[in-house]
Parts: sequence; structure tokens; C-alpha cells
Amino acid sequence: MDDSAAKTIREMGFAPAMLIMLQRIEKCLMTEKVNIPGINASADDQAAQIAEDFIFHPYHRHPKRISAMNELQLQEILLTYFETAKDPVMARTVFRVIFGAKTAPHKMDLLFQLVSMAVGIKSSKLLDCAAAWMMYHNLHSTECIQLTERLIDDYCHLIPNAANTLRSLPSVSPSFTSHLITAFTSLYSFPPVESRPAFPPSLILDITAEWISSDCTLLLESCKTPQQQQQTPDSCVTTAIPGLIHWCIMSPLLPQQTIIDKADSKTSAEYVNNLYSKLHLGVLNSLLTAGKFANGPAAVVTIGDIAKLVDVVVSVLMTIPNVMTSEIVQNSLERLAQILQVTMVTGTIHTKLANLRKVCERLPHNPLLNMVLNSENLS
Repeated sequence: MDDSAAKTIREMGFAPAMLIMLQRIEKCLMTEKVNIPGINASADDQAAQIAEDFIFHPYHRHPKRISAMNELQLQEILLTYFETAKDPVMARTVFRVIFGAKTAPHKMDLLFQLVSMAVGIKSSKLLDCAAAWMMYHNLHSTECIQLTERLIDDYCHLIPNAANTLRSLPSVSPSFTSHLITAFTSLYSFPPVESRPAFPPSLILDITAEWISSDCTLLLESCKTPQQQQQTPDSCVTTAIPGLIHWCIMSPLLPQQTIIDKADSKTSAEYVNNLYSKLHLGVLNSLLTAGKFANGPAAVVTIGDIAKLVDVVVSVLMTIPNVMTSEIVQNSLERLAQILQVTMVTGTIHTKLANLRKVCERLPHNPLLNMVLNSENLS
């Protein structure tokens, strides 16, 4: 775009200029290549440059960012644009281009505000765009975890009684909900990363267990894409299932104060343990569903996932007295046995039983686990 055209657009005022720029980004993305003198730029690169120059830094040749008032206007403009978009594929592409492959703080701030607003007003189209952006960035990435932390702050800590808004999220955007659960499992993991808790607050655990028990297909949104049909024997679809298996199997082994939300004095150990049992059942049902896809079972767990889990279990068992007879240990191993049995029967793990037997040989004896690992029907 030449300087005179850019100047004319800027003189129209902030809101009209933003609408024109969104249209230009769309037009740019409809072409395979955009030729600029001296540069052969891709359509994505050119569209991203337009977004950076006119949306995030609309003041030509000046580092000044948009004002707080303009930022509110921009949120409304973007929300309206994505809500009224007729082509969902184009809308998701525009969203990805605007918020970029390489994120910057000013872009992330706007993204967090926009997605939080979309959750609050139940904007399916915008949340579907955000879901595609999360998948593009990797569901376990820092960007996705930061977005997840922002939503937890907004809807579980800052706004009273806002958690009910989260509970209804699957009916608004199943794909965003599914990806959010995956990000939950990265945010809360054992051993903990940095200063993060090892296990989710009871409210997040409750909401997650409710989501999954109400819809056994929710965790499998990533499996519904064409890429699922192109799996190799060693590939695995990215879902929350490995992380949730980790939660369910580790929860009995750790001190109760580790898994109970300290901020909620009313939360009891029995209540939390029941939630993990509910979650475990939901995961088993999800695995059964993943094995029934028309195009064949979706591999959602790998031998590597099980090996990492066993490593963590073994390290924790070294701290538990009377480990061979401990009821909590047997409870954990029985859950693992159930997971292994279902994944092998359904084909949702691509490995041989001998490999699982080798990985699990360091674990204490458990009758159910021993039966599963030595079952001729699973070989």
C-alpha cells in the first residue's frame, strides 16, 4: 500500500480505518502471493504487516500505540467482525494473522481481553477462532497457558459467581473447551513447573469433571480434523487425555494438602477424591469413544506418555512407607491398569503389550495390573 492510500485511510478516523484494514487483510489472504517491489512476500506476511502497522500501531512512522479508548473500540470492532464473518475458515485465518505466530505483549493483552469477553458473551464464532489459534501455537505452549491463566483469574477469582459461565462453555464452543482442558493439564502438572500448583483448584477440577462426564466426545475435538486420518503408527493426536490420566493416577499418591485447594476451607478430601474418581471414569469413557471413530481408532496416548507417568509414580513411591500394601498405592495402580486395558482394547495406544510390560516392570505388584499386562487377549 502506498503512502497516499495509507494516509487517506488514517484520516477516516479510527473505527472506519480498522474496518477497511480488516477487509484488506481478507483480500490479501485470498491471494497466494503478494508482490512488493524488491520483496516476494507471502500473503500471510503481508497481511500480518498490515495488522501491525494499522491495527496495533496506526500512527504512521511513530511508535505510539493506540489509546485505551481506541483499544475498547478495537475490541468491539473485532468482536463484531468475527461474529458476522460468513466464512469460518477465513475468519480463523484472519484471527491467526492478526495475533501472529510470534506474539508480542501488546498483542497478547488484546487477545486475552477479547477471548475473555467472548467467553462472557458466549461468542461461538470468536471462541472457535481462538481455538484454532491455540492449536496453531501448540496447546502446551506458553501463550496458551497464559491465556488459560487469564481466564481462570477472570472467571474463578475476580468476578463473583462467574464460574457458571465457564460451566456452559462446551455448548458455546466445544473445540475451545477441549483445548482449554488440554491447557489446564499443562498449567497444573506434577512435578510442578516453576511456582505453579501441581494440581488444579477444586473449582477447576469440578468444572472439568462435569464437562467430560457430560460429553465423552469433548476431549476428542482434535481427532475430528482430517489430520486424524493421516496418523502414522507412532503419531498421536494432541488431546488432554494424557494429562488427565496423570492427574487421576497421581492424585491418590500425594498428601491430601497437595491436591486440596488451600484457598477453599470448605473443600474436603472426600469431595476432591470423588471428583478425581468422576474424572477417571470420564477419561475411560472418552477412550472408549475414541476407539469407535468411523475412520479407525484415534491414537491419543503413546508409550512415551505411559513411560513418563511411570517415572513420576516410581519417584513418589520411594517416599511412601509400606508401599507394597498401601491402599492408596493399590488404588493408583488399579486406575493405571484400567487405563492400559481400555487403550489396548480400543487401539487408542499404538504399541505392543510387551512394551507396556517393560515400562511397568518397576511398579509394585497389583493383581489387576498384573492381569492386564499378562492378558493373552491384549497381545
